[in-house]
Amino acid sequence: MLNQKDSSSDASTVKVKPEYNELSYLVTRQCLHQEEFNQLSQYDRVKPTPAESLVNSVREFRCFQTFLGFIPILQWLPKYSLKRDLMGDITAGVTTAVMHIPQGMAYGLLAGVPANVGLYMAFFHCLTYAVFGTSRHISVGTFAVVSLMTAKVVATYSTVVPVVINGTDALLPPVDPTVPIYTPIQVATAVSFVAGCFHIVMSLIRLGTLSALLSEPLVSGFTTAAAIHVLVSQLKDLLGVSIPRYKGAFKNIFSMRDII
Repeated sequence: MLNQKDSSSDASTVKVKPEYNELSYLVTRQCLHQEEFNQLSQYDRVKPTPAESLVNSVREFRCFQTFLGFIPILQWLPKYSLKRDLMGDITAGVTTAVMHIPQGMAYGLLAGVPANVGLYMAFFHCLTYAVFGTSRHISVGTFAVVSLMTAKVVATYSTVVPVVINGTDALLPPVDPTVPIYTPIQVATAVSFVAGCFHIVMSLIRLGTLSALLSEPLVSGFTTAAAIHVLVSQLKDLLGVSIPRYKGAFKNIFSMRDII
């Protein structure tokens, strides 16, 4: 049996180690790709036709299970243990809320809207995630990159309306009644609504799997660039200086020049 060779080019030998007086078994096999292995083992996968795939999908579809998948709170809320989980959830909620108060105000100012709007952004999305979220441990909310992107749109499309101090002030610039006036809150609300619609569509067609194609150097470079962008955008408020707002390429360089 030890001198025979099979069709897969495997070689097996038995050796005796005199120093240990033990038997050792050595197996040598050929390296094969998946296609070669399938041919060697005569494996032939039968692919179903499109009609058969459609029939199988319809047959395996469960309306109630799909509904529970879209609203996960209906699955975990009946199993929630007040004695085991309530105190831990209260502690985690208070800790997260304390962190979100200054963070939400800062992100609101970073997005070009009043600070109280940042507090609303830190509160209402938690109610939505409690119904549609699937993780018990994640802390959702806004972050600096989204706030910066929103601030760019707000600065482009919002209109700063001058405040009339008294009726005799004749130095205010004229306002064209034919040009629509949008406040920063209106622009930020419209951008958030449209972005949310896009996210819903992308979640329905499962585009989140594309994140697996992003390499680690790409993600690291994006994170580093975003951190530098956020730092430069906060320097004027940190140092208490007033500089003009720039748009387009090299705006961070121009901002650093004015700050220095």
